[in-house]
Amino acid sequence: MPTGGDGDGTLSSAFTVTTSGGAAGSTVKKHRCALSRNRAELSVPAGQSEVVELVYAPTQIETTSARLRVLLRENPFEEKEVHVLAHSFDSPISFDGIDPSSPDFYEVGDCWVGVDKSCTFTVRNNTASLVRYEWQYPNDVVRMVPSTGHLSAGATREITAVVRTDLQNLHQVAHCSVHVQSIQLLTGALGGGLVHSSISGGGTASGGAGGGAAPTTGATNAAITEWDNSMQTPKWVLREDDIVTSASATGAHSTAATTAFLSTAASMVGRRNLKQVMEALPEPPYVLVDAVTVTQPLTLGYSCSVPTYQCQLVNAATGAVTDLKAISFEHTYLMQKRVAIVRVTNIGSVGLPLTYCIATSGEVEGAATRVVSQQDLALPYTRRGDSSATTTGMASRASIAAPALENGAEALHESLDYTAPTADFSVVRSPTSCAASAVPPGAQVDLHVEFTPRSVGLITAELILSMPHSDPAEVRVPLQGVAECPLVHFNVPPTTYPDTRSVATNGSVANRAHDTVVVEFLPAGSTRRPSSSSP
Repeated sequence: MPTGGDGDGTLSSAFTVTTSGGAAGSTVKKHRCALSRNRAELSVPAGQSEVVELVYAPTQIETTSARLRVLLRENPFEEKEVHVLAHSFDSPISFDGIDPSSPDFYEVGDCWVGVDKSCTFTVRNNTASLVRYEWQYPNDVVRMVPSTGHLSAGATREITAVVRTDLQNLHQVAHCSVHVQSIQLLTGALGGGLVHSSISGGGTASGGAGGGAAPTTGATNAAITEWDNSMQTPKWVLREDDIVTSASATGAHSTAATTAFLSTAASMVGRRNLKQVMEALPEPPYVLVDAVTVTQPLTLGYSCSVPTYQCQLVNAATGAVTDLKAISFEHTYLMQKRVAIVRVTNIGSVGLPLTYCIATSGEVEGAATRVVSQQDLALPYTRRGDSSATTTGMASRASIAAPALENGAEALHESLDYTAPTADFSVVRSPTSCAASAVPPGAQVDLHVEFTPRSVGLITAELILSMPHSDPAEVRVPLQGVAECPLVHFNVPPTTYPDTRSVATNGSVANRAHDTVVVEFLPAGSTRRPSSSSP
């Protein structure tokens, strides 16, 4: 009966294998057992049984796993395997999803001024009793959802920590703690905490150490033992305008009269002026017991600042960068793809959220078409198709798309992995750029603005770079492209030569296609060469 680790086969030093036999747990005789730290070889007589114990004695806070295999030496076809998962802790309440080397510190990361930053972790009840937890924090920088709740023995609860501050602070910490006490639910909590009046909502049970009800001794409703203050329950109420009308009709304007009207179930039968609202589920009644009382501290680390950035235009041939003001593609053939590179660099101290899209004329709040003037095109920062735009034959695989104007809609399609099928302009993220939605400090993202014209003429659009929580929060770059047709057209004058003569010369009518163009050469003398001109 060998044991092994999950990865390289090395068993954790916290696991040991012991054996005992019989119902009383007496030691197995030596001639029937060969024992080592991670292996036990047993000889089980017919009709008897042996007990093998896997002891977990951790020396540090960890989460580890092992495999327990049972093999028959003379029968290789019989094999059983048991996967063992073990958690170690040094407190009745532990936090999962946090670095075990610092179990009381959680790094939230980058935050933005005046914006909620959320992160999640798990609270585990390592005791053998039902407990009530309540989060406490000295300031309003951090809050927990849910902040109060019940946890049964061995249960876990996902907690969302929300950090929000209006000050720019780098490498700051926020202190909080969770206070845990053992409780015992009262008999009235069984069903009483979940039953709400569908009319007036009266008679709901309130939390706290109440009197008049005996503690429960048997199994408790799971919905009650796992209660928290984020739970809600539906409730039917009368609309506000009907409350006033009904009270006025009865000649009573007091609050008591209105309440009495709402509490009458018969008045609600057959009425259509009801609406369903959600109300908080009240905490079931409980009493405190002395099994567990502990306060577990937790420190949250964060950095809050306003993200800053820099937008530049990159020359694909030379690598030179210039200020980003406008992009122009000149003399582009139909269905040819040309690319301009836009680089966004995070020059701040926190992450830079970045979204981007292409807006065609009239898509942004009915704005007029923005066309790059000839003066702008002549400036040094203007993107020229012959100097800094590259040509490629690869198919476009845009991941952020140019929004399509459909049925006069003016809303921008900002969803990812969307490309309008007839878009002349598109924008994609470079495969070598950072794939995260927020650009890390000091990192940069290269965006490929692609121009693939599908019609001849002057085409205009806008590249919109959105950086929320920054100043400015949006950058609009005018786009302009000139599309040309690469085909050569021949203007052949109509012939006056009889078809019968041409058929007789060139063969039957069946041998000549219907779209055959006849080029007629005018007769000329011996000193003049016959010719046919085509403008």
